[in-house]
Parts: sequence; C-alpha cells; structure tokens
Amino acid sequence: MIRAIASLLLIFIIIVGIISYFDLMSYTATGHEILPADNAKGMALIVYDPGMMGMGAKTAHWMGHDLQVRGYEANVSGIRSEGIQNATAYDIIIVIGPTYIGGTPGPVRGYLEKAQLKPDARIGVLAIRGLKGDDASAGMREVLENRSIAVKVNGNIGAWDTDAEEQSYAFTYSLLQ
Repeated sequence: MIRAIASLLLIFIIIVGIISYFDLMSYTATGHEILPADNAKGMALIVYDPGMMGMGAKTAHWMGHDLQVRGYEANVSGIRSEGIQNATAYDIIIVIGPTYIGGTPGPVRGYLEKAQLKPDARIGVLAIRGLKGDDASAGMREVLENRSIAVKVNGNIGAWDTDAEEQSYAFTYSLLQ
C-alpha cells in the first residue's frame, strides 16, 4: 500500500516537473483580446504566459481592463499569439510570466529576447510566483536590459495572494507614473 502511494506521488511529481520545465501551458496562450477605449490616449500590449494555474491570464485581463478604464486601448495577448513580436506601435508594454524553479520560462525569455519594442515605451515585467521569494521578474528585467531596453517597473504577484487583483492595479498605476 505504501509502495503504491509512493509510486503515485513520484509519478505526480514527474508530471508536474515536465509541465513546469517545458512550460507546456504556454502552448495554450494563442489568443488575444482588444479592449478599446473611447478617445484612447495610447495603446497598451499585455503579453502573458498563463502558467500552470492560469494566474498570468487572469492578471493580464485585470491589467487590460484597468488600462482601458485609464484611457488606453489594450491588447491582451497570449505569449504564442500572432503579431506580438512587433510591438513598436505600443506606448505601454507589460510582459507577465510564471516563475518555475526560480527562473523565467523559455517562451517568456524568448519573447523578451526577440520582441521589437518602441524605444520610448513604458515597459513593465511581472512574475507570477508560487512560493514566497520565488521571483523571476529580475531575470525578465535583465534580459531586456542586456538589450539596452529600460524597464520602468518590475514586480511579482503570488498565485495565491488574496489581493492579487489590487496588486495588478497598483502595478499598472506605477507604470503610468
């Protein structure tokens, strides 16, 4: 009995490890949603990797709606969406990704390394963490700074934080300041 439970636990850990290592959830992030604003004062792109729990997608939509209310047309797009590599039309760019084993997953890193960004855009990177202290936002910031691209705001939100929505609004607010 104990051997069967241990075997099932080991299989579960291996499956979770494979999903995390290869960031398989990013393959589901192919859609996009445009949130128009009346008399828009600018355009915002929010690129997200949903992560295993979908918190990246939730956070991206909260931020998109917040920016829409603040007068920006927001394009909320999954990390594997078409047309997000050329982001030169956007005044605000936010990239949201999960933290796996303390680091930035490959699809997020790849996007940050290759995306064409507007030189004077306000750029923010946000990591979704599972454990306290587990934060990939510094690594995300470093990828952009290695390309001589300034990041205005970086931060993290916990997947289980009860005030995650409020934290996402605070992030967009600080990006606009």
